[in-house]
Amino acid sequence: MSTRRFFVILALFFFASISCAHEEGIVHYRDTLSPAAQVRHDQEIDTLLSWVFGMTEYFKLGYTKPDKRPEIYIVSRAYIIRHEAQICFFTSIPEEMRSCALHVFGWTDDDRHLYILRAEDVVVTEDFPGSVMVNFPMELWVKMVRAHEAVHYIQSEGSPYRLSKLPCAIEEKWESEAFRIAEQWLHAQQSVDAERINTLFRGQFRHFGCIPPSDEFPQLTLTPKG
Repeated sequence: MSTRRFFVILALFFFASISCAHEEGIVHYRDTLSPAAQVRHDQEIDTLLSWVFGMTEYFKLGYTKPDKRPEIYIVSRAYIIRHEAQICFFTSIPEEMRSCALHVFGWTDDDRHLYILRAEDVVVTEDFPGSVMVNFPMELWVKMVRAHEAVHYIQSEGSPYRLSKLPCAIEEKWESEAFRIAEQWLHAQQSVDAERINTLFRGQFRHFGCIPPSDEFPQLTLTPKG
């Protein structure tokens, strides 16, 4: 597998809100749980948000902690493919990169709702990095994606930007931070060896569809606050 394709598989995209009422392949996460499990889930999300926000403070990124937890939906690969036009809507993406709907694992929309690919569809993802993922718990992968998207949820708290129309400099910064914090989260679980984690996250995030600099969104130089 080429390194270029590997980065595309890992890229987690933002896009505009889409109507999902009563559609096959998408369900609110809490609707899959018993009342007691819903309480545990809410506590788990609160703990995750506190941990992620703590990491943003550790790295001196200067974000604001949200005062409520996000809405989280679980989706199938078929659902993502049906909405490929909303996900891969950038004409600047090279022809060979336009199969991103086959490689998306999660996203955060303009309403700041989190969408996570269900575990059973993770393992059958085309060109999935198999040598790294042998015996990798798929539920752990789902939770790692959730941690990544929780970073975006915190980044977007009070942000003036729509997540589907971020300037390149902002999106590259946000994705870099989200991958960095998700990697730290995975190390903290101690369920996967460090070598495989380092291999999984090695390299530099590349985005092929962010908004180029313009009068409205000039090129920015961004550094952590400190």
